[in-house]
Order: sequence, then structure tokens, then C-alpha cells
Amino acid sequence: MNKCLIILPNILLSSSKDSKLRQSLIEDNLLEGIIKLSEKIFFPLSGASTSIWLLKERNKEEVFMFDASNLELNEQDKELVQQNYLNSNSEINRGKIKKHDYLFLPSIYLYKDEPVGDPNEIKENIKKLSSELLGTWEELEKSKIEIKNLLVALAEKGEINTLIEERKKIFLEKLKSKTKPNSYKRYLGTPLRYAGGKTLAAGHIVSLLPNNIKRVISPFLGGASVEIAIAKELDLEVIGYDIFDILINYWHYQINEPKKLADELEKFEPTKAEFVRIREVMKKHWKGEKKITGLELASVYYFNYNTSYGPQFLASQSSVYLKEDRYKKTIEKVRNFDCKNLKVFCESFETVIPKYKDDFLYCDPPYYLGGDSKVFIGMYPYRNFPIHHAGFKHELLRDLLKAHKGGFILSYNDCSTIREWYKEFNIISPVWQYTFGQGETRIGKNRLNHNNDSHVKKSHELIIISRMEQIF
Repeated sequence: MNKCLIILPNILLSSSKDSKLRQSLIEDNLLEGIIKLSEKIFFPLSGASTSIWLLKERNKEEVFMFDASNLELNEQDKELVQQNYLNSNSEINRGKIKKHDYLFLPSIYLYKDEPVGDPNEIKENIKKLSSELLGTWEELEKSKIEIKNLLVALAEKGEINTLIEERKKIFLEKLKSKTKPNSYKRYLGTPLRYAGGKTLAAGHIVSLLPNNIKRVISPFLGGASVEIAIAKELDLEVIGYDIFDILINYWHYQINEPKKLADELEKFEPTKAEFVRIREVMKKHWKGEKKITGLELASVYYFNYNTSYGPQFLASQSSVYLKEDRYKKTIEKVRNFDCKNLKVFCESFETVIPKYKDDFLYCDPPYYLGGDSKVFIGMYPYRNFPIHHAGFKHELLRDLLKAHKGGFILSYNDCSTIREWYKEFNIISPVWQYTFGQGETRIGKNRLNHNNDSHVKKSHELIIISRMEQIF
């Protein structure tokens, strides 16, 4: 008997354009069962949480259905699913599915029919409830107008911005360099070493934030130094996105379950042999040879990345970060991390920016590689396979930001193309020192010609600022 198990996107279960596909599975009697699973199982992917399995030769009129969306599918839960498979109460006749327009939603079939009551009484109750809701809605609208007028009055007096402004002053005073005027020290709020992570830029960028913003959206989360500074030090809501699902999976556990993540990291030994072993696990996952998920994936990614040279994804080991004392301190930083104002999701900037047209954005995209750019090679997730860097849609980002009403701060590399594209905005050229590859003391042609004969890489960055068009 031929069998096939499929994990379906949720949209296919009920969309009208896919109804003919569902109809053919029922009419041809190919569908054996449907199980609605928890979306947590497929995190960080979204939109896929239902399993169906097909049999080529069936002689039954019923389809097994089960709603396991609230289960974790451990061994006990699996037994529950198996028991229900043998229970006729979980079998739905094909005719009933046909009456419901071939919807593959277990929730609409797995309920007991209840008497609906007297129609006239129901009608009167609906009228009464509608009247009460209308009155409540009108009161709510009046309250919203009053609150808005109050906020406008406070904004005109400058009082509404005082709290953020004071928090910025306190944070920047602590971060201010004692030796270099108008400079800031490295912000060490993130547990993740990250190439291009903006630890030195955090102070500069926070100092440029408007005082009247309510939250910040970050379409390119990366190492999250700036985002953590805003969320923790300014106590503002930050919603971060990144297209790299492995990175977002790590951030999910780092934010929501730091102690569990630290416990997993304690199982690893900070040795070269362990590094090679963990890198092989990570490499097999990356290539699809042996997938890992959830907390295991988060811990393997963090160990591989944070103890690597660079740091870089799937790179060679760092002798500095594999020292036992340093590794123990790293684990404690993971364990003690607390940043509840930061939420993270896996999604690309093309869909993120249009969703938040009135919110303030902080954008740190992959750097531009063409023209006279001093950046020659993509880095994300690794320069040997920069799939998130090469082919990046810089022009689309430019067009989305120019149409954005909520204001933004944009970090970019300094080159003539970027300066031309964003010439109508305020452009600042900050100065700081790169740490990526700092251990390399050899001086190549590029650094010989453009870096004053020094092996220490100097910055070639731009900070581009667009103010919000309106407060409310």
C-alpha cells in the first residue's frame, strides 16, 4: 500500500483557490487523516502546522481527524494521538467534509452539536448586545479623542519626550569615552559576537534617535547590539526581524529561555576537538543532511559562532574564545540576559517595512558591494556562501525607505552610490575601529592603499537619518 505524509501550509486547508485540490483528495478517497499540530514544532518557520497523510488504496468512507495544536508531541502525547486513531469518534465521514466545502480544519468537525435555543430569544439578545456594544464603542471613541488631545498638548509643552530624553542622557553618559571626545565605548549588552554587530556604533545611533518615538522596528536584527540598547536602556519596545532562520531561532531561546540555553551550552567543552564536532553537526544541519531543531539548534549555532575566528558562521575556531575561563563567562552572560522589550521574528525586509509604515525603523542591511565600495565580498551568513548578502535588493530597500513615513536611521558603507541614493537625507560619517579579523596582522594591497599602512581596519561607514513626518 503506497503511503505519503505531507506537512501543509495552513492556507491550503481552507483557501477557496485550493478547494479543487482538497475536493479531489476526498472524491478520489485518497485522504487517510489530518492532524493539526502546534506551530511551536516548526518554529521559526510560520504558516505550516498541519500534517495530512495519503493512501493510494482505501476502502473506508471516514477520514481520521485530530487536533493536537495544544500538545508538545512527547511520548505521552503521541500515545494519545494513536489512541484517538483507533477511536471511531475521531473519524469524519467524507460526506460531512463535502457539506463543509471540503475544508481540512479538524476544529469544525470535532465538536458536539448543541441546541441553539429559541430563535426569537436569540434575536432579542443580539439586539440588546448590539446596543450595548454601540454605546461602549462610542464611549471608547470619545476617550481616544480625549487621550489624543492630551498627548498633543503634552507634546507641545515638550513633556511627553522627557522620559526617553532622560534615559538617553543617562545611558550615553555611562557609555561616553573618557579619552576620545564625542566618542562612545563599546556597548556590551548582546551575548552574541557578531560580524558587523555595531557594538561600537550603539552609542552614536542611540544619540540620534528622536525623543518622541513609541517603538522601533529593526528589519535586519543580526547581532542586535543597537536593538538591545534601545530595548533595555531606553525601555522601548523593539521588534526585530531577520531572514536567517537559524539566527532568529537562537534569539528566540536567548530572549525567552536564557537559562535553558545556558544549561545546554554547559554540556559543551571549550576545546578544539569539541569545536570541530559541533561545527560538523552545524554543517550537516545547514546542508540538510541531518536536521536539528529548537533548543539544540540554538545551542549548537551559538557555540559554533561565538567561539569561531572572526566570528563567522561555520568558520575555524578561535583560540581566544575557546579558553575555559572566557567560555564560562560567556555562558553566564547567556544565562543572565534579560531583554523582555525585544521580540524577534523570521521575515524579510520586503514584507516587514510596509507593515510598519508609521513606526520608526533602524536598518542595518548587508553592505553595498558595487562601484567604489571598499567592501569587496558578502559576509552573511558566511563569506564562502553569502546567500543573504549576494544579490541583496539594495534598490528595493532604497525605494521602501524613501516612501516610509515613520522615520528611520540607516547604517551603510560609505560609497558614492549610497551617498547619491540618499542625498536628500542627513548623512553622518562616524569613525570607529572594526574588530572583525583584527587578529590578522598581514597588510594586503587594499589596506596598504586605503588604511594608512595599518593592519587595524578603519571604518568607512555612513549613518543616514530621516526624521518622522508626523508624531500622530
